[in-house]
Amino acid sequence: MARNNYFRLCYVILTMLREYFEKGERTDIVPIREKCGIPDKYWQNVCAMMYGDGLIDNVKIIKEWGGSIAFFSVENMMITSRGLQYLEENSLMKKAHNILKGIKEVTPGL
Repeated sequence: MARNNYFRLCYVILTMLREYFEKGERTDIVPIREKCGIPDKYWQNVCAMMYGDGLIDNVKIIKEWGGSIAFFSVENMMITSRGLQYLEENSLMKKAHNILKGIKEVTPGL
């Protein structure tokens, strides 16, 4: 999977936001941005999509006529219950995939 794949980025961002949430700390966006290592416009689009999907909250986006982003702020970004659910389901799917992969490796004819 590509390093800057949307779903991988969602997982990285949500995992870091969950850590802030569980510690009761204010979100520090700088380490999250550095970990993602993507251009500003792509960062804005990823965050806007995650916000639209209900995975994160406290994102401020103002779009210009035509749809391009005029103002963007994630200063107080936080994970939502839907974002926590996304992480949980993603983890369960990975476990199931690994189990099935292991079964396939040891079972002839599959």
